[in-house]
Amino acid sequence: MEGQLGADPEFGSCLQCAAIDRARLKTNPITPRSDICLKCFKKYCFDPVNPPPEGQIVGRRFQFKDPDPLGLKSFFEKNKIAIIVGGAIAGLALITSIACCVIYCRKRTQGKKVRSAEYRRLATDGSEWSVNAGRHSYEMSRPH
Repeated sequence: MEGQLGADPEFGSCLQCAAIDRARLKTNPITPRSDICLKCFKKYCFDPVNPPPEGQIVGRRFQFKDPDPLGLKSFFEKNKIAIIVGGAIAGLALITSIACCVIYCRKRTQGKKVRSAEYRRLATDGSEWSVNAGRHSYEMSRPH
């Protein structure tokens, strides 16, 4: 229905052509398009070499559409320094928190090593406690 608004009775067939067109290219040898599909692609697909005249497409608007309707590009341009500074602060905070975690884990490990060494020293110093060091409480008796 060229030059009119409304539904095209051949649109379903053309949609099927579009759906199978990629699969057609994967066959060896390449299967040629059917006459119906050639007609559909000529009718619905844009050909940059041979564009349709302006009056042939009903309802066509040749107006620039802003690709950034939310204004994100201008927002980033206006706030570039703040975004960079904020990112730098966030990165510094992340590095600081990681360093603090590493220092905490190392101190905790060193504390465990020191306590373990102290326990070993106490267990081998010859006192009454070190004599019974390996025994359970029900086996312990006072030294004679």
